[in-house]
Amino acid sequence: MGSVTGLISVLTGEEMQRIHDAAVDVLESIGMKIDHDEALAYLEAYGCHVDRTDRVARFPVRITETAVEKMRADHAGPRPVEDRMPVRYSALYFRTQPRAIHHDFDVNASGFCPFIFDLDGVRRQATMKDVRESIRLADALDNIDMTELPCTDQEIPSYKRPVAMAAELAKHTQKLGGIEAWTVRDIDYLTEIGIVVRGSEAELRRRPILVGYAEAWSPLNIDRNMADLFVAYVKRGFPQSLDTMPAGDTTAPATSAGTLALGMAETLGGLMLAYAIDEEAVIGIDVCPSLTDMSSLSYAYAGPDRLPLIAAVVQMITDFYGRPTGVHGGKTDACSTGVHAGIDKALSMIFPVLAGATGVGTLGHLENAITFMVGW
Repeated sequence: MGSVTGLISVLTGEEMQRIHDAAVDVLESIGMKIDHDEALAYLEAYGCHVDRTDRVARFPVRITETAVEKMRADHAGPRPVEDRMPVRYSALYFRTQPRAIHHDFDVNASGFCPFIFDLDGVRRQATMKDVRESIRLADALDNIDMTELPCTDQEIPSYKRPVAMAAELAKHTQKLGGIEAWTVRDIDYLTEIGIVVRGSEAELRRRPILVGYAEAWSPLNIDRNMADLFVAYVKRGFPQSLDTMPAGDTTAPATSAGTLALGMAETLGGLMLAYAIDEEAVIGIDVCPSLTDMSSLSYAYAGPDRLPLIAAVVQMITDFYGRPTGVHGGKTDACSTGVHAGIDKALSMIFPVLAGATGVGTLGHLENAITFMVGW
């Protein structure tokens, strides 16, 4: 019996081109709704067709293809920042690298979970004590490379939570991952914490940490708050990507190919917005797709039908667009510990690594990323 060798691949070169072509067509014919005057003004100056009444920007094919080629060229050359930036679930890489099995892949424990499943088997709201202990746990484990917030103190008012939690990270670990910025006012505080950790603003810009990010809302929408965050980070010169999490059957087409094409369209829209703001922007693309669990209408983080979809993301971003990428892994939709949770977590880490992912995260989750399990 022969051994299995090589990378897991699920797409041919022709199929990757067809997915890209579909994404480009979506951007030109449908466009993206962007509820942000400044962002629309940038895109209009960039050459997009902007409907101010409907708040929709449409991207001509020529502009999209030019932006993709610029991204590929930028990643192949020297950049003013380190080519690896920690984010919530892995790390963003701003370099060209062939897809391969990475024996030094990143593992990230994080998630900003509001609940915790403690060592006594009790599910409850997380406290500051839980936050500090979970950070110290991740810090002490040799196989954990980065941590954001495994859980968050629910007694802190929500509007203060991102900054307060970033401060806890800075105090209790050197394995700093990314952070969630909920509004643009968080950025000044997160930047100040980063400056303290790195020692200077110049060093922070060279080696960014505690940088938040924005997400598109599928299908094809960037709301005002997310656009605020994205525009502000790009204008400050921090590396970015527009994350997107399309779910087949609800917020995306039912097929895996359709879901992937929609996600690619959304993140490519972010790519062009970044270049419209600053042609020297350090920008990448990211997609975290899934297929909706139709029994609950929830976004499924685990399950066998999601595994080839994640492998396809790694192929598309690395092989087609020329940038290494990590993925969400180590997750389960199970609500308690057990065989179900164990199988979900194992497969959601092993499969993407064998497909060439540079890292997996966010470890420690139960219950669709709502609950953090202390003894993961």
